[in-house]
This record gives sequence, structure tokens and C-alpha cells, in this order.
Amino acid sequence: MSVNHNDIKEFLLKSSGREIRINPNNEIPKSPNPLKLSKWYEEELKWINKQIDELEEEFGMCNICKEGCNHCCKLAVPVSHAELLIIQKETSKFSADIKDELLTKTVNICKLLDANELSSNIHPSRHHSNEGIKASYYELNITCPLLNDEGRCMIYPVRPVSCCTYRAYNSYNDCINAHVVDTAIAFDEYGLFLNNNMAKAKKDKAYFKLIPLALRDALSKRL
Repeated sequence: MSVNHNDIKEFLLKSSGREIRINPNNEIPKSPNPLKLSKWYEEELKWINKQIDELEEEFGMCNICKEGCNHCCKLAVPVSHAELLIIQKETSKFSADIKDELLTKTVNICKLLDANELSSNIHPSRHHSNEGIKASYYELNITCPLLNDEGRCMIYPVRPVSCCTYRAYNSYNDCINAHVVDTAIAFDEYGLFLNNNMAKAKKDKAYFKLIPLALRDALSKRL
């Protein structure tokens, strides 16, 4: 089914204001260690995605996203400190060789970001400057370092909030050559809901880092 920008606007208009339900079977942990936080977060991602799935079914929308499709993995992804702890826990499961390879790849990306003055923290309230960062990041054609050789996310069950709440609806081709896709939706209200719950579990900092910078810190244990 072909989807255009007007279809996206109509979907957003009809579904706006929908109450986001709290997961009754996954209580927010208090001051959890990274393992508990990671397990809780994985269940919350499933819960949030289930609600977005229900919206799509109700309004006859069908996203084209699937694991292994990675065009959106060149977008600038902001990561909170709580997400960083989860990433560190997940990457700690990797073999020493994979961690060394991943750190080398990530450090090289971070050098590129430094050279282009894109190493600043992202502040959620500074929308205009954040949009500039996202555009500049996309122009560098950086592929997320967490993609493996098959183009699949190595931490998919606990991928960042921005990744799991982003969905495309028309054609894979729409996502290839632009960082702003008018037939895609970033379900920001669901992302904000999840980030707020994470902040209740783990007191968070007021800023985010781009995923290569966050991953470098996680692998180097600079938290």
C-alpha cells in the first residue's frame, strides 16, 4: 500500500492524545543495577511497541520496518545516561575480540565527529541546534557502529529509545537518501514516556550523547 505525507498527517491527527498505558506487569525498579535496568528496559520496549502496533492496526497503517533493514541507522541517535548503562551491560557480553574491534571502529567515528565539531552533548530543550546536529551528522554518512557485518543491530532487544520508536511507512527507498523522511514517524511521545520512566528508575543527566560517543564511553568504562 502506497503511503504519502498526507496519510501520515491524518494518522498522527487521529491518533494524537491517545493515552500511553503503563505496563502493569513491569514495575519501575528503584535504583537498579545495570542488569535489572536492562531487563526492565527490554520489557518496556516490547510494551511500547505493542501499543504502537495497536495504533497502526486501528488506523490501517502498516510499517515497512524489519530487523536487518538499516537505512535509518545512519541517523543521529541521542542516548541518555541510563541507556548508556544498558548498552554497557549488553556489550559486556561480547567476546574480547568483538569489543576491541567495536572500540576501534567507534573511536575512529568519534575522531570524525570531533573534526566536524559534533562532539557536543545534545540538550532536549534546544530543538533548533539539535536539528542542525542531526543534519550535519547525516551528511558524514556514518553507519552505526553497533551494526554487525550482516547489517543487524548487535543490541537489538535493548536498542535506544529513538531507534525503537521510529517507523517508516511507504518505501525503503524513502529512507536511503534523506535524514528527514516525510513518510516516517518518530513516536516522540512514546519515547518521552519511556525516558521519563527510566529517569524514575535511574536518576539521569539532563543531556544526551550521540550514540558513537556514548558507545565509546561504555566500552572504555568512562561513565
